[in-house]
Amino acid sequence: MNNLFFTILYALFFISTLYLRIKIRKKTLNSEKIKGKIIASWTTKYIFFIYLLILFGSLVEYFIVQREINLYLSFSSVILYIIGIAGRQWAFNSLGKYWSVNIEIRDEHEIIREGPYKFMRHPNNFFHSIEVLAITLIPNSYYSLAIFVAAYFPVLILRSIIEEKAMT
Repeated sequence: MNNLFFTILYALFFISTLYLRIKIRKKTLNSEKIKGKIIASWTTKYIFFIYLLILFGSLVEYFIVQREINLYLSFSSVILYIIGIAGRQWAFNSLGKYWSVNIEIRDEHEIIREGPYKFMRHPNNFFHSIEVLAITLIPNSYYSLAIFVAAYFPVLILRSIIEEKAMT
């Protein structure tokens, strides 16, 4: 496959990702939800910052390093990305009014055991990890993958632990 063709596809993917992220953010901010006590709000800010660093870092790395693209890895990562986005939407829909970008505990908070919560404890974090992993692998951005492993993934695990303690 021609490098120019892949670059155009990657640019369209990147723009679509930004658009989708903005659209999802607006939808979640405008959704009906119950306010509660926010715990460890620094994790939300940190994850958002590192997400942007990984997203834009992958783009910059693609254009600066210009390594040979493994198309099998790229296209299978697009499938991973779609699974990540769909899974996060599934988790969001399952939580409904209890969903929040923060770790937030509400009065009369109910534990949701439907949708992906029937199968795992923190599906939003799981699917978010898949999404960010795919963002680094589509353009074969291995330095950005290292940032994901070193700076993003550990805080996502820590956030799950904090959320678990808050829910008990």
